Amino acid sequence: AKLFSSRGAKSTLLTTRSNHEFLDKRIEAIKNQNPDLEIGIKIFDFPCVELGLPEGCDHVDFIISYPKPDAGDLLLKLFMSTKYMNQQLESFIETTKPTCLVADMFFTWATESAQKFGVPRLVFHGTSFF
Repeated sequence: AKLFSSRGAKSTLLTTRSNHEFLDKRIEAIKNQNPDLEIGIKIFDFPCVELGLPEGCDHVDFIISYPKPDAGDLLLKLFMSTKYMNQQLESFIETTKPTCLVADMFFTWATESAQKFGVPRLVFHGTSFF
Protein backbone atom coordinates (compact mmCIF):
# COMPACT_ATOMS: atom_id res chain seq x y z
CA ALA A 1 0.00 0.00 0.00
CA LYS A 2 2.85 2.35 0.83
CA LEU A 3 4.50 1.75 -2.54
CA PHE A 4 1.30 2.34 -4.51
CA SER A 5 0.40 5.42 -2.46
CA SER A 6 3.88 6.88 -2.85
CA ARG A 7 3.20 6.82 -6.61
CA GLY A 8 -0.05 8.76 -6.20
CA ALA A 9 -2.54 5.89 -6.00
CA LYS A 10 -5.13 5.64 -3.26
CA SER A 11 -4.69 2.32 -1.43
CA THR A 12 -7.20 0.50 0.72
CA LEU A 13 -6.30 -2.54 2.80
CA LEU A 14 -9.18 -4.99 3.09
CA THR A 15 -8.92 -6.96 6.30
CA THR A 16 -10.69 -8.55 9.25
CA ARG A 17 -11.18 -6.95 12.65
CA SER A 18 -8.26 -8.76 14.33
CA ASN A 19 -5.88 -7.96 11.49
CA HIS A 20 -7.06 -4.35 11.58
CA GLU A 21 -5.55 -3.97 15.04
CA PHE A 22 -2.21 -5.18 13.69
CA LEU A 23 -2.28 -3.09 10.51
CA ASP A 24 -3.71 0.13 11.90
CA LYS A 25 -0.63 0.97 13.97
CA ARG A 26 1.66 0.42 11.01
CA ILE A 27 -0.49 2.44 8.63
CA GLU A 28 -0.68 5.33 11.11
CA ALA A 29 3.12 5.30 11.49
CA ILE A 30 3.52 5.42 7.70
CA LYS A 31 0.99 8.25 7.39
CA ASN A 32 2.69 10.21 10.20
CA GLN A 33 5.93 10.12 8.21
CA ASN A 34 4.16 10.75 4.89
CA PRO A 35 0.91 12.67 5.54
CA ASP A 36 0.09 12.97 1.83
CA LEU A 37 -0.21 9.21 1.33
CA GLU A 38 -3.75 7.95 0.84
CA ILE A 39 -3.91 4.62 2.66
CA GLY A 40 -7.13 3.42 4.23
CA ILE A 41 -8.46 0.28 5.84
CA LYS A 42 -11.79 -1.42 5.18
CA ILE A 43 -12.85 -4.07 7.68
CA PHE A 44 -14.65 -7.10 6.30
CA ASP A 45 -17.06 -9.08 8.42
CA PHE A 46 -15.74 -12.55 9.26
CA PRO A 47 -18.09 -14.35 11.68
CA CYS A 48 -15.67 -16.97 12.99
CA VAL A 49 -18.13 -18.90 15.15
CA GLU A 50 -20.78 -19.06 12.41
CA LEU A 51 -18.12 -20.44 10.08
CA GLY A 52 -17.21 -23.18 12.58
CA LEU A 53 -14.06 -21.51 13.88
CA PRO A 54 -13.22 -20.42 17.43
CA GLU A 55 -13.99 -16.78 18.29
CA GLY A 56 -11.14 -14.56 17.09
CA CYS A 57 -9.83 -17.12 14.60
CA ASP A 58 -9.64 -14.81 11.60
CA HIS A 59 -5.88 -14.89 11.06
CA VAL A 60 -3.06 -17.43 11.05
CA ASP A 61 -1.41 -16.07 14.21
CA PHE A 62 -4.43 -17.24 16.19
CA ILE A 63 -3.88 -20.81 14.99
CA ILE A 64 -0.16 -20.72 15.68
CA SER A 65 -0.92 -19.96 19.33
CA TYR A 66 -3.83 -22.43 19.46
CA PRO A 67 -3.06 -25.12 22.08
CA LYS A 68 -5.16 -27.92 20.58
CA PRO A 69 -3.70 -30.79 18.54
CA ASP A 70 -6.14 -30.04 15.71
CA ALA A 71 -4.42 -26.79 14.69
CA GLY A 72 -3.72 -28.21 11.21
CA ASP A 73 -7.42 -28.89 10.65
CA LEU A 74 -8.19 -25.43 11.98
CA LEU A 75 -5.76 -23.86 9.52
CA LEU A 76 -7.41 -25.64 6.59
CA LYS A 77 -10.85 -24.60 7.81
CA LEU A 78 -9.68 -20.98 8.12
CA PHE A 79 -8.38 -20.95 4.54
CA MET A 80 -11.59 -22.51 3.26
CA SER A 81 -13.69 -20.03 5.26
CA THR A 82 -12.03 -17.01 3.68
CA LYS A 83 -14.34 -17.54 0.70
CA TYR A 84 -17.00 -16.02 2.93
CA MET A 85 -15.44 -12.62 2.20
CA ASN A 86 -15.88 -13.02 -1.56
CA GLN A 87 -19.27 -11.27 -1.61
CA GLN A 88 -17.86 -8.37 0.42
CA LEU A 89 -14.91 -8.13 -1.96
CA GLU A 90 -17.18 -8.03 -4.99
CA SER A 91 -19.34 -5.34 -3.39
CA PHE A 92 -16.21 -3.33 -2.63
CA ILE A 93 -14.93 -3.68 -6.21
CA GLU A 94 -18.30 -2.75 -7.65
CA THR A 95 -18.63 0.31 -5.41
CA THR A 96 -15.08 1.69 -5.51
CA LYS A 97 -13.98 0.60 -9.01
CA PRO A 98 -10.30 0.02 -8.14
CA THR A 99 -7.62 0.09 -10.82
CA CYS A 100 -6.09 -3.14 -9.48
CA LEU A 101 -6.43 -5.71 -6.72
CA VAL A 102 -3.51 -7.10 -4.77
CA ALA A 103 -4.58 -10.19 -2.85
CA ASP A 104 -2.83 -12.84 -0.81
CA MET A 105 -1.91 -15.98 -2.71
CA PHE A 106 -4.21 -18.02 -0.49
CA PHE A 107 -7.24 -16.01 -1.63
CA THR A 108 -7.50 -17.74 -4.98
CA TRP A 109 -11.17 -16.80 -5.15
CA ALA A 110 -10.11 -13.14 -5.46
CA THR A 111 -8.84 -13.85 -8.97
CA GLU A 112 -12.34 -14.75 -10.16
CA SER A 113 -13.81 -11.68 -8.49
CA ALA A 114 -11.23 -9.42 -10.13
CA GLN A 115 -11.86 -11.02 -13.54
CA LYS A 116 -15.62 -10.62 -13.11
CA PHE A 117 -15.18 -6.84 -12.88
CA GLY A 118 -12.26 -6.52 -15.30
CA VAL A 119 -9.81 -5.52 -12.58
CA PRO A 120 -6.16 -6.66 -12.86
CA ARG A 121 -5.08 -8.79 -9.91
CA LEU A 122 -1.58 -9.06 -8.49
CA VAL A 123 -0.71 -11.94 -6.19
CA PHE A 124 0.86 -11.03 -2.85
CA HIS A 125 3.11 -13.89 -1.75
CA GLY A 126 3.63 -12.79 1.85
CA THR A 127 4.10 -16.04 3.76
CA SER A 128 6.10 -15.27 6.93
CA PHE A 129 6.44 -11.65 5.79
CA PHE A 130 5.20 -10.21 9.05
